[in-house]
Amino acid sequence: MSVFLTPEGQPFYGGTYFPPTPRYGMPSFKQVLTAVADGWQNRRQELVASGQGLVEALREGLKREGAKSEGAKSETVEFAFQNLLKGLDRVHGGWGSAPKFP
Repeated sequence: MSVFLTPEGQPFYGGTYFPPTPRYGMPSFKQVLTAVADGWQNRRQELVASGQGLVEALREGLKREGAKSEGAKSETVEFAFQNLLKGLDRVHGGWGSAPKFP
């Protein structure tokens, strides 16, 4: 995960993955860095305001009653675990038969 912060440590942009080259509609990490630098130089207040809005929305989401969890029942966890084991590739690692990383 990459998160870009103001000098005060406030986030204003982030993402979970940026590929080395553009693909599947995603910008490359280099393109993201260029856009963030341009935004910081030319639209700083807009980026800061957008980041503040995002932080506030996340805070509010965490306060909601629905955000609380009682945790999963042990039977549910065991069922999920057993089903995950069925797909485990015990020879090459991981799950499924797709090509694995070298």
